Amino acid sequence: MVLFIFLILAVIQFGIVMYAQNIVTEAAQEGARVAASADKGIDDGIAVANRNLNMGLGNVDKNVKGSANDEKVVVQTSVKIRSFLPFVGSFVRFDLQGKADMLKEGWRS
Repeated sequence: MVLFIFLILAVIQFGIVMYAQNIVTEAAQEGARVAASADKGIDDGIAVANRNLNMGLGNVDKNVKGSANDEKVVVQTSVKIRSFLPFVGSFVRFDLQGKADMLKEGWRS
């Protein structure tokens, strides 16, 4: 019975990690999309990525970096979340990363 409960908790933990990975990836993509806009810059993209991480994951250890040149922008996000499983939660951490490259807008009609 104890093994069954632990297995159920492990499946739930897997779902939480997959959800968090989707949030991390989405934040990088949305940040890159905003930064690639003709009227925005890399600082705007980093702010959007930070906002999305805060809304999706709350207060976690996060890092958002971005770079831009004349042709493209790159936004990288990373977070560290801990397991909620009993007895191992304080020892097990998950490092999740997301990266998005996007070409800058060239012109508008």
